[in-house]
Amino acid sequence: MNTRYQFADIVLDTRLGCVKQQTREIALPWLSYQLLCVLCKAAPAIVSQQTIMDEVWGDTVVGDETLKQRIKLLRKSLGDDATNPKYIEAIRGRGYRIKPDVVSTPSIDSKVNAFELTTDSYSLSQQRSYPYYWKVSSTILFGCLVCFSVGGFIYDRWIGTVSEQQQVVDKGFAEKLYQKGLDYYYRYRAEDNLHAIKLFQSVIELEPENAKAYAALADAYSQGVFQFNGGETWKQLAIDNAYRAISIDPDLAVGYKALGLAYYNKNWLSKAASATKKSLQKRSDYSEAMSNLGYIYREMGQLALSLKWTEKALNMQPTTSVSLVHKGLSLTALGNYEQAKVVLSKAQQLQPDSDLANDAIGQWLLAQGLYHQSSKYYQQQVNAYPKTSVFLAGLVLSQLYLGNQSSLEQNAEKLALSENPQHALQGKLVLHVFGLMQEEGSEALLIKLHQHQQQGSDKPIDSWMLAQIYAANHFPNKSIRYLAQAINQGWRDVHAINHHPSFKLLKENRQLRKLVSEIESLKTKENQATF
Repeated sequence: MNTRYQFADIVLDTRLGCVKQQTREIALPWLSYQLLCVLCKAAPAIVSQQTIMDEVWGDTVVGDETLKQRIKLLRKSLGDDATNPKYIEAIRGRGYRIKPDVVSTPSIDSKVNAFELTTDSYSLSQQRSYPYYWKVSSTILFGCLVCFSVGGFIYDRWIGTVSEQQQVVDKGFAEKLYQKGLDYYYRYRAEDNLHAIKLFQSVIELEPENAKAYAALADAYSQGVFQFNGGETWKQLAIDNAYRAISIDPDLAVGYKALGLAYYNKNWLSKAASATKKSLQKRSDYSEAMSNLGYIYREMGQLALSLKWTEKALNMQPTTSVSLVHKGLSLTALGNYEQAKVVLSKAQQLQPDSDLANDAIGQWLLAQGLYHQSSKYYQQQVNAYPKTSVFLAGLVLSQLYLGNQSSLEQNAEKLALSENPQHALQGKLVLHVFGLMQEEGSEALLIKLHQHQQQGSDKPIDSWMLAQIYAANHFPNKSIRYLAQAINQGWRDVHAINHHPSFKLLKENRQLRKLVSEIESLKTKENQATF
């Protein structure tokens, strides 16, 4: 049952999934919201640390320090003070509790509440001049006549009114759920993204023809794939929901933007760019689509265009962390490292817990060949976020370029088991390069990458991985062939080529040096085009 909890000036409504302080809504991260729910539900009792960890984190193993940090974050969001707590009190050796009295009431469905006023009463007057049996019989007869004469009319009018009110209430509630889902989606955290998916699904249950809810659901699935280890099923769900949105409303800009993201996750960059441009044709001031297009162009090696579109997005919304990340990565690819550092630092300050922003700092270090620094940085991220495979992938790459095989093998094996298909491929590739994979595993890896090509992948990372495999297997001509393809598709990382163990024997290869020179020439042209 949905419940409304009130303590001091805080209201938590589990039906709407929101927390308000007086009239101000507090945007809590999902884990903080769950923690507050557990404390409110148990109030006024003290909740032990172990109970909180079981209720909030479930099967995930966390320590006391993680819980303390989460309590600290929740207090900060509520404006509470640990030394003089107003809301959350720590009881030494026992746990935590809500300090003020908590009043819990059922969270009434607005649809029911809207019709609770349809109650009527009618009291017959008592007149002493008539016998009791006459009054009773007359009243019954009169009531029957009234019912028969106007009953149909009243019923029709009432049904029509209820239907109209029901539609208004449903639409209003669906819009609240939709906006709440967007709020969670734009926090760019795994737990919040899962909550956003549930909210968008709830909107669709209420309004099966809500095009923007399908588009938002597609975006959430795509974000799950891109950042949070979502698998092949989510890739297809993103495409299906994006097309569902477009089929309902062919002029919906967000539908085409969602389709572009879904295509990107399938490694179809040209299709992704085309769909995103169509989104901008539908809505020319769509900053999020501009930012996405900039990111796609960066992967395609069209760095001047990438900067153009990210700059347009930032001109409209200058404090958007994601757009700043996209700009910073484009500047990094161009070799403008100092400018990139300023931009990426700002992105990280705006959203310190963003996986995208934090990984971008690591990529900035890797792109400069600062492998000792990137290894240290990614190790810190892995320690803080052990389940986020993008940081483990960065650590493995750093250790690969350092030639640190002792710790590399263990981390690469972990990465190879990742739920994120791209990261799992990277882990298997590293194991193959160092001869740590069985022959059948290496063959399966090669087949998988060729399947990507056959399925229409034009993402340079796939061609780059094939170039590494063939170099490690001592097939220089095939390696050069796929490296040329990767460059044509947008690969611009010279440091990766020069320092990769697979290319040690090819360092003086004339064709390889020509390709490296080609990358430098392309980057120079792109830099000139930005001025």
